[in-house]
Amino acid sequence: MHEIGIEATDLFIPLLSRGTKLLFGTRAPTKQELETCHHIELTSKVPWEPSTVQLGKLSMRQNTPFEDPRSNESEMRSLDPVQHNLQQWRVVQQIKATANRFQDVPVRPSFVSTERHSKVTAENLSDRLGISIARARATLNATLQRGTRSAIMPLARQYRAARMFERPRLKGKFSTDTAYFKQTSLRGNIASQVYFHKYGFYSCHHLQKVNDAQVGPTLNKFLSKYGLPEHLTMDGAPVQIGRKTTFMDTIRRCNIDHHISKPYTPKENPAEGGIRELKRRYYRLIIKQRLWDFVLDYVVDTINVTVNYSKYSDGRVPLEIITGITPEITEYLDFTIYGWVFFRSDGGLGGNHIGRWLGVSHRVGPMMTYWVLPKSGIPISVDTVQMVTNAEQLTDSVIQQMQRWTADVSKIVDAKSTYINWGKEDIPHQMMFDFDDEDDKFMRNFGMLINPETLEDGDFEGTEEAADDLDAQDYTNMEIGLQQGAEGELQRAKVKQRIVDENGRPIGAASSNQLLDTRQYEVEYADGGTKIFAANILAENLLAQVNEHGHKHRLMEEISDHRKNAKAITKSAGSMLLPSGRT
Repeated sequence: MHEIGIEATDLFIPLLSRGTKLLFGTRAPTKQELETCHHIELTSKVPWEPSTVQLGKLSMRQNTPFEDPRSNESEMRSLDPVQHNLQQWRVVQQIKATANRFQDVPVRPSFVSTERHSKVTAENLSDRLGISIARARATLNATLQRGTRSAIMPLARQYRAARMFERPRLKGKFSTDTAYFKQTSLRGNIASQVYFHKYGFYSCHHLQKVNDAQVGPTLNKFLSKYGLPEHLTMDGAPVQIGRKTTFMDTIRRCNIDHHISKPYTPKENPAEGGIRELKRRYYRLIIKQRLWDFVLDYVVDTINVTVNYSKYSDGRVPLEIITGITPEITEYLDFTIYGWVFFRSDGGLGGNHIGRWLGVSHRVGPMMTYWVLPKSGIPISVDTVQMVTNAEQLTDSVIQQMQRWTADVSKIVDAKSTYINWGKEDIPHQMMFDFDDEDDKFMRNFGMLINPETLEDGDFEGTEEAADDLDAQDYTNMEIGLQQGAEGELQRAKVKQRIVDENGRPIGAASSNQLLDTRQYEVEYADGGTKIFAANILAENLLAQVNEHGHKHRLMEEISDHRKNAKAITKSAGSMLLPSGRT
């Protein structure tokens, strides 16, 4: 058998076969080998000129007579010979188009593209990344391909940066609307653009004017702080849906899916419901109207970092659900909004002053920097702040400081000239923050939560179980055996107490019929672990562990200790001599 290889002068290099490829082993030579070993050139002696390369032509010689199986032989013989030659020419052209052509520089087809930008298909991705088509198809379904390059000509200038893809994409449907206030704040704000998500997440951006120059950038601020929402719902306000507005330009540029709610249908825009909840939280804090933007920021910040009872939150805080980052709440633990504080200005070098705490300063100074309202009436951002305790507020010196502060600041925060004359026909009533002119239905619901006039004052001791069956058995303090663990081992447990909801009302109703008993109890195992069980589960386990007389049997594992009285027999007197002589 003739061996395949490369023949050179006094040398034969055998080629190894692996599948359809021929190869031989090589390695990089050392410096000494480069100087002493014989050099062999394996390239062609013909000079390389790409412009003069001639590709081989494909020709076909007729070996058998042409017969078309689709036609009758008698009809074929009557055809003009020109048509017969034309059919042969077509066959040759088809072979040329489908045959593998020889290339002077062989390359791997997987990394060759005839276009500037590859097409987003499973086949192309499979060749590009060296994976199967099934994996490539699954990869396309699990990833995004929003980045685009539209240039088809040679490079002439730098590509435009697609900065919208540097921000995270926020899943879910967000909504936005504008909330209005009846008084200009100390910072000159008259309204706030509210962004809302059904998880209970809020983001407020205050406005000095409700126009395109103010409303449009709020969306950019939201994108920079949190990310790009997949979907955004808004109403038909011209500053939001105008074709040439900054707001719509940002939506188009960032490829945000959006929906415009129908006029006078607040149910289509969830942000309106979110603003109603903000009103409830805001009205509970009786603070000067000119400080509304600080108060609203505080309300939004605390809502975002506290667990709510939304069915979508799953026991997590809204800010964590949206951003995926567990928030730090240390900044909110020592102070209350508009509470008295001592502070030092000028980087802590100034003297002690008294003021009011207005919230966390997120964009000024380091962490745990706060907004404080000094006696000048101009809010400042300081990091050396300390709460005034109740005991300190009773001292004469602190009382005098608080009185002087109140006298100086009241002239600013109570100014009547800052009231805004909003047109009733221009502003939806539900979007206006005005406690004195609120809707009757809203005030009834608010009064039921804050100050119910129909209820008499008194000590709350919990709701009585009026619906409970008096004949139902109470399982509190009972001992029971319950299965625990993967192997279902029976462990001793004790029923500690009945479960109540967040308002202190017992969950479920008792019934003498154990199948209808919906009460829930907290059960503590012997190892200290606790678990909640329904009353019917406890009854089922009780019945399964006693006999027909209600008695239960236990095996004693060990005696850890004992007690004795005066009649107890001592160890020395614990033996006696029998008549048989045995002890």
